[in-house]
Amino acid sequence: MLPPPADTRWQPRDLAFVVRTSAEPAAAVRAVRAAVRQLDPSLPIYNAAALSDLVARSSARRELVLLLLAAASIIAVVLAAIGLYGVMAYVVSLRRREIGIRMALGERPLHLGLAIAGQGVGVAALGVVSGTVAAIGLARVLGTLLFDVAPSDPAILSLSAAFVLALAGPATWVPGRYAASVDPALALRAE
Repeated sequence: MLPPPADTRWQPRDLAFVVRTSAEPAAAVRAVRAAVRQLDPSLPIYNAAALSDLVARSSARRELVLLLLAAASIIAVVLAAIGLYGVMAYVVSLRRREIGIRMALGERPLHLGLAIAGQGVGVAALGVVSGTVAAIGLARVLGTLLFDVAPSDPAILSLSAAFVLALAGPATWVPGRYAASVDPALALRAE
């Protein structure tokens, strides 16, 4: 039994059609518009588009947010590498006398360079641990932006940590090599 026509609760407000076609979507839209106008010319037709266009429009904001987040992440990693390099270069300049003494006492340049690079990688490892804890803590917020990946996925977190540590290696190796190339006589004479 149908409700009475005066009952406004049962009157449709919007009606959506999805049409599958092997032809060009624009031609299908024109054909559907013509068929609806033939039935009732007073019916408004709006938002007629290909499904791929509707999906692209609905996900455009999320794609923009993810693109901006990726750009910010890349900038953050580059700044972290530059910062780590700067800190390690400053530490090497402060320890120039100590490095000169160690070289004069016979420490091999390779061991000295590795020791200084190891200190920098240790600082980066501390940053990776604190960043991983923060990422797990912010998992609920990050979960709304991710698709088909859990924010606390161990594989993703370990790959991210490995990437940062791999970047920390060269950023600390350059000051370490500089330290290993210091002439002990010049380093001791400069003080």
